[in-house]
Amino acid sequence: MVKLLLKKSTTRSLTLSLLAVLLCVATLGGATYALFTYEEPAANVIVRSGEVDVDLLDENGVTLDNEPLQFRNVNGDPNILWEPGATFLSEPFYIKNIGDVTLNFRVLLIGAGMESSEFLDAFDPCIVDAEGNVVDLSRYQHELKAGESSGEFRVRMKMKESAGNKYGNRQFDGIAVSVYAIQGGVDPFTQQPLP
Repeated sequence: MVKLLLKKSTTRSLTLSLLAVLLCVATLGGATYALFTYEEPAANVIVRSGEVDVDLLDENGVTLDNEPLQFRNVNGDPNILWEPGATFLSEPFYIKNIGDVTLNFRVLLIGAGMESSEFLDAFDPCIVDAEGNVVDLSRYQHELKAGESSGEFRVRMKMKESAGNKYGNRQFDGIAVSVYAIQGGVDPFTQQPLP
């Protein structure tokens, strides 16, 4: 009789223990399933990404994308003679933010279609602002809000006095004005600085 009671008690304990373990596994499985399948109902939240886009414009607002800038002499003549010490300015250009977010931009002069070392031996190129001040391209960075335009810029080319006459019959072309832009540090909706 004692053996029979002991056997019933052990069987009952094992059965209850097994049920407790199964209940724990089921609870853990259900919690895991709920964690990975729960969806918060939308509360009219709209997430919109902006577009960073810039354009180079002439003084009449016409795009200069892939268009040449003309250098002119003091009389406005584009047929100029490059000689040592000669300095000429390009037509003015402006940078316009045609995207819908605030952006930071940098302006760079890039040589293309020419031997860079020869070009830099002969010319001293730079970008100047409306007052004729040289823009330090290594440090210049400016912010434009959506739809805004920059101030006036021009490319200034000076043929170095040290160039001599060895470049007399050479043609240098392919200098490009490139604008690099990234989204600025201003919230595009409130136009307030981001934290």
